[in-house]
Amino acid sequence: GIFQTDSSGAALHVNPKMAEIVGAESPEAAIAEFRDVARDLYADPRRRTEFLELLRRDGKVEDFEYEAVTRTGQRRWIIMNAIISKVRPDGSFVIDGFADDVTARKTAQHTVVEQQVQARMLFDQAPIGMLLVDTHHAILEANPAAVRMLSNGSKRLVGRGLAEFLTRASASLVTETVCSSKPWA
Repeated sequence: GIFQTDSSGAALHVNPKMAEIVGAESPEAAIAEFRDVARDLYADPRRRTEFLELLRRDGKVEDFEYEAVTRTGQRRWIIMNAIISKVRPDGSFVIDGFADDVTARKTAQHTVVEQQVQARMLFDQAPIGMLLVDTHHAILEANPAAVRMLSNGSKRLVGRGLAEFLTRASASLVTETVCSSKPWA
């Protein structure tokens, strides 16, 4: 969406897409409803202050993300680029910018982080030994159960070759499975 606001927080112009992003029924409704965007739109008004400080310092802001609360109470993540387009005699200024709703991306990123945390917890707490190895079968990571099973008290498994811990028959099975991506037999 395209927008124009001023440094005091008044919405001066929004196009239909920007009105949709902020949850307004029309551009006119968005302009009427957002008299102070720091208070009326930003979930954390301090982010508006940061935005204005960046604009004052650099004259422009790129890829600035903030969480917004729409008129319907829905939370959305918005990313925007903006410039100071006019400085008024009193020192206030007009801001022209473009914004996009990136809520879906932020939600997906949050989901990935949660899954990584869960996978790490499962890896660390698994009662069976688990190893992460590279394509040359060097150990990159070992969970605590693997350290107990393979290291005889020494925690130094990382960097060692997997073959050091396997019989010839099991090394052959591991190599065949890892190289062919077949499940373990």
